[in-house]
Amino acid sequence: MLLEVAGLNSALASGDEKLIEKGIFERVDGIIHMGRSMDAQELALIDGSGCAVLCVNNECTTEEMSYVGPDNNAEGKAVIQNLDTEGYEAYNVVIMVNIVEKELGDLRYQGMMEALGKRPEVNVLETIYVSSNVLDAMDQTQKSILAYPDIDCFIGTDETILTGIARGVVDLNRVPDIAIAGVGVGADVEHYLKKGIIRFTIDPMPYEMGYEAVLQLYKQRNEMAPRQRCYTDYTIETASEMES
Repeated sequence: MLLEVAGLNSALASGDEKLIEKGIFERVDGIIHMGRSMDAQELALIDGSGCAVLCVNNECTTEEMSYVGPDNNAEGKAVIQNLDTEGYEAYNVVIMVNIVEKELGDLRYQGMMEALGKRPEVNVLETIYVSSNVLDAMDQTQKSILAYPDIDCFIGTDETILTGIARGVVDLNRVPDIAIAGVGVGADVEHYLKKGIIRFTIDPMPYEMGYEAVLQLYKQRNEMAPRQRCYTDYTIETASEMES
């Protein structure tokens, strides 16, 4: 089996871009990867091989492979639904999305847009697509703060982007008047949660996701189970819970 593991500074873009092609040509039984865009030639290669391919955490819209992880659309809805806008006539947000998600179908962002239909007080100032990189997210955060002094909240779609947003808000001394929320967990995110800088984040429960991914891949390879989508649970971690 070939397994892609997220790097220290990226939730998506740290792995070998040719990982799937490499695994198929080396005739591994199965591949688990973090989700990335693929062209028609690569999808045809997967479909015509005997290799079982499965992506986790970032839902691929293609039918050529299985998926194990949270419902990305539901995660996006949950972020908007849990924004604390009490006391605001207009709550101004900037959404920062991993550019890889756009290539995979932009399901978290679609979920956010659907939920915004029931939150008329939430006003999206801009949506920015960035690489999953702390410095890029930090730079974009600071540019947005300078362009929109009335930002109430930043939303990020993975733990690396959330970390970059937090650093940018801290660096420009906009704590606590700018809130941060989004998707993803990790040591840095938990640090900012404990300090109340990040108000809440969705925890995709990586252990459960990883365990189920191996189980599903085994069934697909050894028991000839069909390709499928298997949605795992997620929870919401809040700053108040981390403080208690």
